[in-house]
Amino acid sequence: MLVSGLLGWVLAVSLFYPRAFKLLGVPEFYALSGMLVVAALIVIGRSKPTVALLAIAGLCLFFALRFGIMLFSEPATAQPTEATTTNLGEVGTIAVLGLIAGWLGAAGGTPARLIRTPFLAVAIISAVLAVVESSTGFRFFPSEAQIGYDGRAFVGQQHPITLGLFIGVAIALLYGTRARVRVPLAAILLGGTIATGSEGPIAIAVILTLAVLLPGPARAIAGRTKFITFASIVAIGVVVWLSFFHWTTHLYDASVDQYSAGYRTALYAVLPEILARNPLGFGPNGMPADTYYIYSTYRGVRDMSLSIDSEPVYLATQLGIVGIAIFLAVYFTAVAALRRSLVPALMLVAVMLGGVLVALHAWLSVTALVTGLLGICIHSLVAGRAAPAVTTSPDRRTAPRSRRRAFAA
Repeated sequence: MLVSGLLGWVLAVSLFYPRAFKLLGVPEFYALSGMLVVAALIVIGRSKPTVALLAIAGLCLFFALRFGIMLFSEPATAQPTEATTTNLGEVGTIAVLGLIAGWLGAAGGTPARLIRTPFLAVAIISAVLAVVESSTGFRFFPSEAQIGYDGRAFVGQQHPITLGLFIGVAIALLYGTRARVRVPLAAILLGGTIATGSEGPIAIAVILTLAVLLPGPARAIAGRTKFITFASIVAIGVVVWLSFFHWTTHLYDASVDQYSAGYRTALYAVLPEILARNPLGFGPNGMPADTYYIYSTYRGVRDMSLSIDSEPVYLATQLGIVGIAIFLAVYFTAVAALRRSLVPALMLVAVMLGGVLVALHAWLSVTALVTGLLGICIHSLVAGRAAPAVTTSPDRRTAPRSRRRAFAA
């Protein structure tokens, strides 16, 4: 139990600050993949023999995929943000490991506190530091990558987007805690997310804050998965219609905020053409330079390949229709799991919604988070019950008497 608890803290730090391991001479990819492998092996040791055999088979498949993918993958030239590039081989490796670790954690009955407490603690500390950075302009861990992001918190993260994403998602872990704890901590985490100035994570944080502060309505809505699925399909239809007939690459903007909002609609404006011309995408390197442009009144002509902050669009540039299918499959799997494993499914739904404005797989740590949650959700659907690793207990004083026993973790 001590080893598992320590691993929970190391995993939390690895997800929030993967590049911190560079101080020890360990690249981000090897730090994350190593932590996920160790987590899987620890769970294997605590699991039933059948689970262990499946895990070993999965790990063997992972290593086979790892070497296979790396043979055909190179670093992408199209950057989802100006701060990062993506290597599909590394992304695929982390994705497989995340799925295995998430599945095994749920199947092996890993106690919730070993995962929830460290992640939440690191998120709260990061949120406080983010508010300080944003309000004072002081940088706790200054670097060249932070130039030009005045007023936006980094706290040593790779980008304000990733910092805001992890802090915002952590709000869901407050679901079911007592009100005197839930309200102030939710306010701190929401404030920390706002301090990053990232629109996608802020939207996630607002949704999760409402769900946490209103647990009854949140659980009632989450139980209506058919309605959520229908509403999602309608929303997708609206986006498709706007992409074809309304959104354009010409922006009549007058400020950074207006450009930021219009720039993302411009990405979706070219999505139909990308899929029509390249049904399987442009390949691992993504969109070539000088293919599409954004014509901005405020910033002039911009090569779209330099920054693609949208997961569906970024996946489409690399994998085409297959990428869009992957995005939708992950999202609807999370929706289906809301009835079985509310907290991880809610976190995954929120992250995927944030992916509309954020290129999720551009960041290895975010890939690990998404696929880990996906592994938990898939297990809950296959097993037909809530995943032990993430079941939480609502405040007994507010839970209906007839359901208190069912809520117990």
